[in-house]
Amino acid sequence: MNGDKWATSHLRPSFAVCLPVLLALVGGGAWLGAATPGRAATAGPTVTIYYPQTSTTINTETPLIQAAIIAVAQGVDQAKIVLTIDGKTRPGFTYDPTSGILTYLVTPPLSQAEHTLTVSAADSGGNVTVTPVVTFRVVLPVLDAGLHLFSYPYCFPKPTFSSLPSPEALFGLNSGADVYRWVPTDAQYHLYPDPFASLAPGDPAAAVAYPPAGLGYFVYLPPATLPNGVTLPLIGTPLPTTLTQYTLPLQVGTRSPLGWNMIGCPFLSALDFGSVQFVTNGVSQTLSDAVASGVTDGVLFAFQSTASGGYYTFPADPSTAVIEPYQGYWLHVLQNTTMVMYPPVVAAAVKPAARTKPRDGWRLQLVATANGASEPCNFIGESSKAPADYSPVFAVGKPPSVNPSLSAALVEKNWGAHSGYFAQVIKPAAGRRQWDMEITCTQANSEVSLRWPELNATVPAGTTLLLQDLDTSDEVYMRTSAGYSYHTGAVGGTRRLRITVSPDGVSSLSLSGVTAQGVTGGGVAFTYALSQPAEISADIRNISGSVVKHLGTQEVKDNSVQLMMWNGHSDRGSKVPAGYYLVRITARTSNGQTAQAIRPFDVAP
Repeated sequence: MNGDKWATSHLRPSFAVCLPVLLALVGGGAWLGAATPGRAATAGPTVTIYYPQTSTTINTETPLIQAAIIAVAQGVDQAKIVLTIDGKTRPGFTYDPTSGILTYLVTPPLSQAEHTLTVSAADSGGNVTVTPVVTFRVVLPVLDAGLHLFSYPYCFPKPTFSSLPSPEALFGLNSGADVYRWVPTDAQYHLYPDPFASLAPGDPAAAVAYPPAGLGYFVYLPPATLPNGVTLPLIGTPLPTTLTQYTLPLQVGTRSPLGWNMIGCPFLSALDFGSVQFVTNGVSQTLSDAVASGVTDGVLFAFQSTASGGYYTFPADPSTAVIEPYQGYWLHVLQNTTMVMYPPVVAAAVKPAARTKPRDGWRLQLVATANGASEPCNFIGESSKAPADYSPVFAVGKPPSVNPSLSAALVEKNWGAHSGYFAQVIKPAAGRRQWDMEITCTQANSEVSLRWPELNATVPAGTTLLLQDLDTSDEVYMRTSAGYSYHTGAVGGTRRLRITVSPDGVSSLSLSGVTAQGVTGGGVAFTYALSQPAEISADIRNISGSVVKHLGTQEVKDNSVQLMMWNGHSDRGSKVPAGYYLVRITARTSNGQTAQAIRPFDVAP
C-alpha cells in the first residue's frame, strides 16, 4: 500500500471512561495543555486538539473531531466555545464539562483537500484561550494494483448483517480480482465467494462483535485490468464511540500449520502492538507475559507488496510493532486465546509490553530469489541466551506462503509439537549450530538464488559458515561467496539446504611457505604449501603493481608442497628486465574458500 495514502485516522474511544485514565497519565491535565508562560493563573482554558493532529493525512471525509478543554480556574463558558473549519464556524459539537472532552462529527463531508481547524474557549470570567490551529489533509484510501494483506476498520449492523456489502461492492472488484482469507480451524485459504472469505465469516477465529473490523484478508487487484488500483468507498460505520476495547478470538486449530491467524486494525487510527493484552483461560496478560507463558510467539507479520507479489516482514523487537488501519497482519498463537485491543487513547494507559533487551550474538538475513520474486524473510543467528530447543523468543514461525511460485523457510523437524517452518531461528552460541532450509520454486527451468548480503558486516570474524545442498552435495563457503544458485530443471520443486557452524569451524584453507628461487636461464621457481585441495592461480607483477605475466590456473589435489615455474618472460613473450617483482598466488576451494599469498623476489640481470 502507498504509505502516503494510509496515514493515521481518527480515534473513537469512550471519552467519559478515558478521561480519568488520561488525567492520571498527564498529571491532572498537564498533557492537555498548559498556560502560556507569563500568563496569570486566571488565563483562559487550555485547549488541545488531539484528532486530527496537525500536518497529518486522514482517510475519512467525516472525521470525528476530538479536543480537550480544561479550565484553569473559573470553569468553561460553554456558550463561548467556537469550532471552525476552514474559517467557518461549525455548530453541532458536544462538550462534556465533567470530562472536558469536545467531540464533533463533521457534516457535511469534507472535500479531499487540505483543511484548517481551530477550537477556542473562554471561562466564566471572560478569559479567552489561545486558539490552537491544526492543518490536515483528507485523502481517501487507495488500494494499489497487486497483492495486499488488508483490513477494513468499518462495521455493519447486527444481528442480521443485512447491510453487509459483498467484497465486490467494497473493493469495486471485477471478475479478475480476488479476496481470500486463511482460516486457522482448517488451516487453508478460502477464496470468495466462499462464506469464510466474506466480510462476516462464520469460523470461530472471526467471531468479532463488529465484522469485518479486526479481520485480515488478502486482496489481489490485477494490474492488467486495474492498473490504478481502487479508491475505497468507506461504506459502513466506524466502531461505536462507547467501546473501550475490542476483542478478537485467536485459534490454534487442529491441522498443520497450527495457530496462524489473519488480523487487522479495527480502529481508524494506529495503535501500538505493545499495548494489546491476551486473555487465556480467564487470565489476562500483557504481550510480553503472553510470550513468556507460551500463549503466543508475539510477532506481528506485515506484508510488503511488490510487482512480483510480495513478502513478509516483522520487527526485530515485537513490542515496537504498530498496527495500522487498512493493513492486515499475521499473528501466531500456541493456545486458543483472545486478543484485546484498546482504542489508541485508552491504550496509552495500558502497561505496554517490556521492550526486548538487545540480543547478544549475531543475526544474518538469507534472501531467496527466482524469476523476479523475492523471499527475504529468513534469519539465522546465535545468542548466549538461546536454548537448545524451541523457544518463542528465539524461534519465529513463518506464516503460510502466499506466493504461488517461490517460498522459502527455515525448517525444524525435531521440536515435537513446535516443529515446522520458521522465519527466524536463533541458536545457542556454543557447540555445533545447524540450520536446515527449504526453498520451493514451482516454475521449471528457473534459476533460484540464495544470498547473504550482510554476512561480513553481521557475523563476527572467525565464525565460519558452510552451506550444503543436501540434494546435490554441493558446498559453499559463505564467508567468501556472495550466494548459491541452482536450476530447477524440467520441473519445479523443493531444494533442501543446510548451513553449519561448528566449534572448530569448517576446515579452513591456508596457503603458506611461499618461496622464490632463481634458476639457470633467468627463470624463477616458486614453492608453496596448501592445507587442502584447491584451484591455484598466480601472476607476476612489477613494483608498481601492474601484471606482467599471468601464470594460469591449475588444480592441486593434495596438500603436499607444490612447485610452480616461471621462465622470466612477460605475457608479450619478451624477457622482463632485471629488478624487483612480486608473485601473487591465489587458492580457491570448491566450496568457495579463498586464500592468498604475495612474495617479493628479484630477477637477476
